[in-house]
Amino acid sequence: MSEITTEERKRMRRELRGIPAVDRLLDALEETERERDALSQEARHFHCNEMFYRGIVEEIGKPFGVAARTSDDGSVQDSILALKVPELVQTLERQRDALREALWALSMHADGIDNGYCTICRAHRVFTDGKIGLCENPKCISHIVRAALEASKPTAEHAPATANATQQTAQTRQSPPAPTPNEPA
Repeated sequence: MSEITTEERKRMRRELRGIPAVDRLLDALEETERERDALSQEARHFHCNEMFYRGIVEEIGKPFGVAARTSDDGSVQDSILALKVPELVQTLERQRDALREALWALSMHADGIDNGYCTICRAHRVFTDGKIGLCENPKCISHIVRAALEASKPTAEHAPATANATQQTAQTRQSPPAPTPNEPA
């Protein structure tokens, strides 16, 4: 059986118009076709959006490598498993937060003093008028660590833990002894 073309369908509808029962059926058919077309368009739009956002999730998952393609049963899939990506990102966030806290503690310790000089580069004084300051050597690791930490300031959610580590480290510091006349200024 051959399909009816659109032109044939339109011609048949024109010929059948005028019969009340057929008119109601044709009106219902036309309304159903409009709904079908609208739903098809909505489905195409939904599919395009789904592919767009899936692409974003896959791009986020790529740096995780095999971990983003490994199923819970241990089998490795050909493509990124979208459900694994949030779990991997959360793990990475926890690691980042732990490293950030360790770096803050390290930077506070690195700004220590040894006889009035930076304990890291030993080239610049870190206190003036008996007050502890930062090493003035821009190539000192304490500057590099601080710059990295400042560039990636913690969110409000992570700030309290970092602030506590900073406070505890700052409380353990002591003012250096005054330099002797023989020490370079």
